[in-house]
Amino acid sequence: MALFRIIVLSVVLFAVWLGFSGLFDAFHLSLGVLSVAIVVLWSQSLFPKDSEAPTSGLNPEILLRVRWKSFISYPFILLLNIITANLKVAAMILDPSMPIKPEIFSFKSTLKTDLAKIILGNAITLTPGTITLDIEEETFTVHSLSPTLATSLYSGVDQNRVAAIFGDPKQRNPVITLEVS
Repeated sequence: MALFRIIVLSVVLFAVWLGFSGLFDAFHLSLGVLSVAIVVLWSQSLFPKDSEAPTSGLNPEILLRVRWKSFISYPFILLLNIITANLKVAAMILDPSMPIKPEIFSFKSTLKTDLAKIILGNAITLTPGTITLDIEEETFTVHSLSPTLATSLYSGVDQNRVAAIFGDPKQRNPVITLEVS
């Protein structure tokens, strides 16, 4: 498996190098090969050995469960959510009454894999006005500038979009627990 990882990493890095350099003569191609070799050698310590690999990490079985239509459409939906949240945050800041009502809340997730939980947590954090504070087992703790920025979390819409990618069960009306500060 380590040899396969080295080959894949080398091919990907060399393709990226070719795309950025745009030079295809022998001298520049040899510089690209040399650069890729150095990066691959230096980066080997970043990857765990096969015997040290975590059992709950990304494995090929997860890829078999992926619903590709949902997977491909998700970044576009997320980008739309980010743009919409940016506009809402800007409107809150520019409003003279400053309708900011920060809150911390928790909800239980039905997502099964760590990868799905990571994707949801990162999506929450990428969306302006919300940030994932903690993920403990199936419980997400989130900070929001205002309840209006977290409506898709309250309704379970965001979680269901990630669940659709991995074929996990959808959640209806998640139980939201407000943290008292």
